[in-house]
Amino acid sequence: MGRGWYSSYVAWPLGDYFGFIATKKPSAISAMLAATIVLPADVKSKLEIPPEGQPAEAFEGLLSPWVRRFLSLDPSEYLEKVACPVLALVGETDLQVLPEENLAQIQQTLERAGHRHGTLNELSALNHNFQTAKTGSPSEYFLSEETMAPVALKIMSDWMKSLPLSWVPSRWMANRSEPKRPPRCCFGGRRHMGG
Repeated sequence: MGRGWYSSYVAWPLGDYFGFIATKKPSAISAMLAATIVLPADVKSKLEIPPEGQPAEAFEGLLSPWVRRFLSLDPSEYLEKVACPVLALVGETDLQVLPEENLAQIQQTLERAGHRHGTLNELSALNHNFQTAKTGSPSEYFLSEETMAPVALKIMSDWMKSLPLSWVPSRWMANRSEPKRPPRCCFGGRRHMGG
């Protein structure tokens, strides 16, 4: 899995490459330009990269410490430590998380860790956002009327309902019938998504 997991179209590990670019910005941008120019035409077309490659401005965001760290992470290190049931879904037309490579890596990681409760599924004709899509191109994300395909929601819901109650943390089950008052915070007394 490792660094190559995120760089299926690139011949060298991006994590090592981005470690290099932190100190050599002009050289790094030149190298990234060169890398996109040599991509096969079908890959450029699928990723919506012009035949002459991307403009230099397209790579500025890739030089941030966050992106460099993200690209150097090895998801298997974290997945091997997961003890609860795992549901891994990937859209068939996803261009950001390629289904075949990623589902295989997830399966191998779960097996290597001795994990027995993994469910992996490639969702037909869905993109990275689990929207019905023809090509999976990010430009389709905002054109879709669909927030998330009903089939994806049903798969998630059915999977969660299939879990035995022994997997549900006891703190979630305590006082289920009594609604709890949300904690006070700066957002009108309600807790916002994510924290």
